[in-house]
Amino acid sequence: MAEGLTKQQSSLSGVFAQAAALQVAVSQGAVNVSPPVRQVLQQLLGLRLGGSEAGSVTGEDLQKAVGQTGLASNTGQAAATGGGGGDVKSLLMQLKNLLQGEGIETKAPRPLSQPVLPSLTALPKGQIQQSLQQLIANITGGVQGGSKAGAAGGTAAQHSDLSKQALEGLAKEADSALARIRATQMVTRGLLSDDSTQMTSRTPMDVVMELPLTLGQETAIMQMQIGRDRDAQDEGDDAGNAWRLRFAVDTIQTGTVEASVALRKDGTYISLWLERPDTYDSLFAERTQLEATFANAGMDLQELRFIRGLPAASKARAGARVNKQS
Repeated sequence: MAEGLTKQQSSLSGVFAQAAALQVAVSQGAVNVSPPVRQVLQQLLGLRLGGSEAGSVTGEDLQKAVGQTGLASNTGQAAATGGGGGDVKSLLMQLKNLLQGEGIETKAPRPLSQPVLPSLTALPKGQIQQSLQQLIANITGGVQGGSKAGAAGGTAAQHSDLSKQALEGLAKEADSALARIRATQMVTRGLLSDDSTQMTSRTPMDVVMELPLTLGQETAIMQMQIGRDRDAQDEGDDAGNAWRLRFAVDTIQTGTVEASVALRKDGTYISLWLERPDTYDSLFAERTQLEATFANAGMDLQELRFIRGLPAASKARAGARVNKQS
């Protein structure tokens, strides 16, 4: 099972981008999608965290998004039997079930490109956004006209072929995204890990998850790791007061951004690594405002570091292994 997941898994950004592109193509009249599938796509896109307005994401929003990843779900049984799903995994299983009912099947081929496997030890990695406009162009093909009137120029056969191709692409992305979620669950449970666990002295985290973010019309995937800060506990912090958080996101607007957060009894410590110089300059210019934001949130910020470039990554080999000791 583990080997199959590692070969099939791909970034969640693919299925979210495909869903957003399909919505646009449907609105243009270039493809036809059944109402149940459209409803699931709308629900899926609604689970993305954030919006276009700066500062719109609250702690409650983040907590809710974590609960909607589907990582706590083992089978997604309600979705597979037609029940409503309120998380990413359940909705993807419901989508797959609907597409199979409409005669859309996939053989779960290995994706052309795959992100590195999730890990509790290696530094988190953001997943690159897929171009929404390019996907729309691929889906609508020769009948794209930018409006319903323009798209109506295609023949019924063209519309049928494009609709089938679009849904087949969606089904493949859903399969790959489900494999990614299952692989992430196995990593958190200690059943699957990459070789970096044997090649670094970094203390393992307890949980790894991936959250979809909405940035305008685009979707980015943020990988986040959470764990107890055992080093701080050794220095006298209470177990309930010492936590670590690491996350990474890679967007068209910002480039790669990675962060390390320590929540300790004496306050909060934050380090930000910024790959692009313009992103570094922009955030550094807002340092005072960021510090005020943390203060308003009731956080005792002890340190806020901005670092040009990215932290050194472990030299991990590609591939995966099964933890047979668990």
